[in-house]
Amino acid sequence: MANQNENEESKPEIEILPPLPPIRQKTRHSDVIETRRSTTSSKLLIDKYDLTQSSKKQTVLPKQKLSENNQDNPTSSLITKTNSLPTILANSKSAKRDEHSKTFSTLPRQPTFQRIGELTKELTLSHSLSFESKRYDDNPSVRRYKAACRRLGVTPISGISRHLMTSDITIHSYYISAERVQALCVALVNNPFIRKLDLKDNWLSSKGAICIAEMLTENIHICELVLSENKIGSDGAKVLCRVIKDSSTISSLDISHNDIKDADAIYVSDLFLCKPLRYLNLSHNELRETGGMVVGRALVNNDCLQDLDISWNHLRNKGATGICKGLKENVGLKRLDISWNGFSINGAKALGIALKKNRTLLNLNVSSNRIHPDALLLLMKGLTLNDSLTSLDLSKNPISNEAALACLIAVDITESMRLEDVNFGDIPVNEEFIKLKKSLEESRGMHVTHGPIMAIKPFKFKKEKPNAVSIDPHKVFFTHLNRKGMRLVDLFKRFDKGRRDHFILSKEQFKDGIASIQIPLTLGGMERIMENIETKNENYVDIAGLFETEKEFRRKVVRQRGSKKPQQTVMKQDSFDDESLKTTG
Repeated sequence: MANQNENEESKPEIEILPPLPPIRQKTRHSDVIETRRSTTSSKLLIDKYDLTQSSKKQTVLPKQKLSENNQDNPTSSLITKTNSLPTILANSKSAKRDEHSKTFSTLPRQPTFQRIGELTKELTLSHSLSFESKRYDDNPSVRRYKAACRRLGVTPISGISRHLMTSDITIHSYYISAERVQALCVALVNNPFIRKLDLKDNWLSSKGAICIAEMLTENIHICELVLSENKIGSDGAKVLCRVIKDSSTISSLDISHNDIKDADAIYVSDLFLCKPLRYLNLSHNELRETGGMVVGRALVNNDCLQDLDISWNHLRNKGATGICKGLKENVGLKRLDISWNGFSINGAKALGIALKKNRTLLNLNVSSNRIHPDALLLLMKGLTLNDSLTSLDLSKNPISNEAALACLIAVDITESMRLEDVNFGDIPVNEEFIKLKKSLEESRGMHVTHGPIMAIKPFKFKKEKPNAVSIDPHKVFFTHLNRKGMRLVDLFKRFDKGRRDHFILSKEQFKDGIASIQIPLTLGGMERIMENIETKNENYVDIAGLFETEKEFRRKVVRQRGSKKPQQTVMKQDSFDDESLKTTG
């Protein structure tokens, strides 16, 4: 027995861990629903959970203690009856808000940064559990996220909890508030497995961007960050760019659709100092001309960035020229998207000069940049001296079929060009273009995209029945005069009311005279007749010019009549001879 006691005393005492924080003792959603359905379940909930104000340190006693106290104090039973569950829940919520406001008032004001740090230290849980656990409750990041949500008084998002157990967090269009972003950042500070954070279209605003920037100062495992369509504005862009500037892991960044102005281009230029950064998307912002010049200067000294998208930024003249100057000296870019920026002729000229010297760019997109045929000619002058570009997008530009054909001819003649894919978009082309395209596909394996093919065969118009419009107006004029038994002199007598010796009339008199005898001439036909007999004064016509035309018309009529009569007589004679032969035969 003594030996057994000694062995028991020699055994190390097992350390009894204190109970987990209130995170484990939380009210489940199913319990809350049951409390609303019946009053009996509400009493059980009051007995089970502490729903009173923690600031005043009041507790709800169990049923037995309540009954004991009721004997001493008869008014307490009335209090318990009047304090129903809704009022208790309301009091608990207000108490929690007061407690949160007190705790955040003690923290320094500047730092949403420091708040995340304080929350991370305060909510650090046991590290004996593995991050690779498949259960939500066993994953430290999930537990820390839920604890931070409770601490900040917000509801956890199940999608975030689910993604915290993978290497990719992709949450689109959840419209996450700044508090929820803060809770997510607390969970990501010490997470070594998340590689991609995609929070597209969540309206994080500048506050959310600042929280993420602070988290990135501690997390060295996230490589890809997508914050597009989040309205981070100038304040968010300023802090985020300064943090990523010193990052050693961020290789891909998307901050498009974020209302970044031209005044923020100074902070954006800091991103080009991040050495691991390979992909940068700045599209659909408002960098404008000033921002284009600043970004162009940043491109000169950058040799790490490989893919840059700066489309839809209103760069235009000076901004486009600034980007092209940076491209001229850059030795790292492989893909550049500068579409929808209004380059026009000045930008196309600067781009052609840049392509003469640049030897690293492989893919160039200049679609929708107001590049007309003259601007394309200036661009092709530099492009023919480039031996590295393999893909060119010229779609949605005002380029004619002739300009597109000239571009293909230049490619065919220049053997040093390595173009493999040319996109002309919806530009219509002709048969000659198609022939050259097929020859390039066979010889070089080149792929050319174009618009509809124009009709190769000429269009044949259908023959229309003769009418007053299609027939010669002189023929219509003299035919109707002949039918009415009138000559041109008779018509002039109707016009000449003053019995003048010459045949000059005003155009108005001529029109009225033709209308009086109801000749079916169109307005265009009447104008054609008056053009032939017009005098030096444009308002008058000389009818004498129609006399020779009338003579020729009458001669033609006589010839037609004379040519018809002999044919008829010959036919009759032939038919008579045939009958006579039959009778004699």
